[in-house]
Amino acid sequence: MTLNRQEVAGNGKGTINLIVLSGYFSNNSFNINKSAWNLTWFKILVMQKDRTMTIQQKIEEGYILGGIRYSEQCNFYLMPIAYWILNYKKYDPHYNPKDWEFTFRDNLLIITDNDIRDFIKAIEVDKIDSSELTNVKILNIVFYIDFNIKLFVSSFSDIDVEEYLPQDDWEGIFDNPIKYLFPGCKTEWNKYEGEDVPK
Repeated sequence: MTLNRQEVAGNGKGTINLIVLSGYFSNNSFNINKSAWNLTWFKILVMQKDRTMTIQQKIEEGYILGGIRYSEQCNFYLMPIAYWILNYKKYDPHYNPKDWEFTFRDNLLIITDNDIRDFIKAIEVDKIDSSELTNVKILNIVFYIDFNIKLFVSSFSDIDVEEYLPQDDWEGIFDNPIKYLFPGCKTEWNKYEGEDVPK
């Protein structure tokens, strides 16, 4: 059974805790209209922040856990939500890297087949292993990207992240990412989660 975004978020509106955007406002929340919302807040409050924070600091800042499979490797990353959007140019057509001192994802706005290696390198600082997951006890994966089969799975209800795909041959799904993990990724997740990973 797949998730239904309206059941999760409610008629096109969701409540997003501002911790997703910045720890400065971790005790506040506000209603948003997803169709109109862009990452202006993210750009102001997060993109300029130090990306060498500790795991615990990233959690407190609302960074989001996901898994990425590329070639024979499967790794987990804890990143701001904008870093999970594979086609940021489609998501925010007005974003211009030249307007920012901060270098967002090495200026890779669309992660095409030719950009995957550079993308993986750009997010290396956000990679975490199963032992680090155990230490901080993160409970779930929100995103899963499989570059081998061009699959993007999201359970994030406030933005249709899975719709911002780099190319037409990608598939985007709104569902529990753990259900789609490649066996090698499941093995890594099992080191942290135990035997509760869906088969």
